[in-house]
Formats: sequence, C-alpha cells, structure tokens
Amino acid sequence: ALSLLHPECEFYFQLEKEERLCQQYIAEQENRSTEGCRPLWDEVVCWPQAATGETVQRGCPAVFSLFINNTGSVSRNCTNRGWSKPFPAYHIACNVEDDIPETEQSYFATVRLIYTIGYSISLGVLAVAVFILLIFRYERDSKRQFWLPRNSSVDSIS
Repeated sequence: ALSLLHPECEFYFQLEKEERLCQQYIAEQENRSTEGCRPLWDEVVCWPQAATGETVQRGCPAVFSLFINNTGSVSRNCTNRGWSKPFPAYHIACNVEDDIPETEQSYFATVRLIYTIGYSISLGVLAVAVFILLIFRYERDSKRQFWLPRNSSVDSIS
C-alpha cells in the first residue's frame, strides 16, 4: 500500500494503530475468565488470552514488513506466573536489523564534525568580542578614548 507518510512516521503510525486495536480487544476481554494469562500488549504484538500451560505463537508484526519481508513468528508460554518472555526475540525471529549502514554512519560523522567546528568558531568569535568589549570598557574607565587622539581639539574645548 502506498503511503504519504515518511517510513519512520509510518512505523509509529502503524504501531499506534495496532496498540489501539489491542487495547480494544483487552477491554472486550476484561469480564471473561481470569484463569490463565490475560491479553497483553507488549509494545510490539497483541497476545490473546491463554490457558495456563498453553503456548501461543504469533506472526511477526506487519509493521516490520516496512523494512524487510519476513515470515517469522514469535511464541510465548502462559505459565502460572503469567506470560513468559517472547522466544525467539523479535529482532531474531523477524529478521530486523538495527545496524546503521556504513554510508549513513559516515554521513552522521561528517555532520557532527561540521557542527562541532561551527560551534567552536562561534565560541571563539564570542570570546574575542567579549575581550574587545572589555578593552573598550577599560579605555573608557581610564578616560582615554580609543578612537580619539590624546591631545585633540575636543579636549581643549572642555
């Protein structure tokens, strides 16, 4: 499906949409049996209600298909202490890479170097400006003005 959103925005938009649907499902299941594991939104997948000892398997979330086509699945066990951790982990099961490509790392390093140099130059110029202002203040306080000669006609008038 063609989307007008930036891929990163689309990622968050889809996650929020799936969370709203899951929260609706959880609200609908609120009055059902309290035995076993209750429905759960784990920030990635919506897990349905399950009986103790049951293993629930869910496909990788659709939001991951924005990055790569995947057909993996993640499971959780419903234990007497609640849901187990997902296995295998999402980034393994759904083949999601969190590495930044080398070209992007190079780009970010260049941008960082440029703004560091810019801030350094700005700080240096600010220090020079403050130094000049302090010199003018010193000159004014000692009644010698930097821009007028010492024995000018202006001094003789006053």
